[in-house]
Amino acid sequence: MKIGNHTVKYSFKPARIISDIISLAMAAFSAISAASFSSAHPEIQLEMARMDLISLWVFPAVCAAVILIYIVVTLKSRRFEKYNITKDNAQSVFDWFVFAVSLCKLPLLFSAIEAEFIVEERLLGLEKSFFSVTFVLCALILVIIIRFSAHRITSLTKTDNKKSNTVFISSDVAEADEKKEKK
Repeated sequence: MKIGNHTVKYSFKPARIISDIISLAMAAFSAISAASFSSAHPEIQLEMARMDLISLWVFPAVCAAVILIYIVVTLKSRRFEKYNITKDNAQSVFDWFVFAVSLCKLPLLFSAIEAEFIVEERLLGLEKSFFSVTFVLCALILVIIIRFSAHRITSLTKTDNKKSNTVFISSDVAEADEKKEKK
């Protein structure tokens, strides 16, 4: 795996492991909910068979697609040309990027499950609107995660002039000491 021109290791942090477990549980919950709904209400299966555009199994497929996209995005090497990636900060930039993508899965999965519940309620005959405040909140959370992560990666890759000057001065002092010893 490469980030910029530097090789990084695929590491698992505890927070990312928890996020991945929660997202797998949400995808399993979506599939179990669709299966139990279709088996508990056999009279609705006739109506679902007539529906060409949407069926109840679309939502577990969307959850699986979100997880597959997460896997592909995290396994693909990234250039990150916008950022100043060095050998020292490449691993931390990669860890933050993968954690951000892992966190972005959660609002997407939650939105898919909410949409599944809305469709189930409409199939039962309830007059439920397709609009939900949950979708707006999930979009807001998604924007916050992306913005915070972009800011964190920018701060990780920002060059620190004081640090580079200190190294430069200390090397000049070491060279001056060597010249004094030779005389």
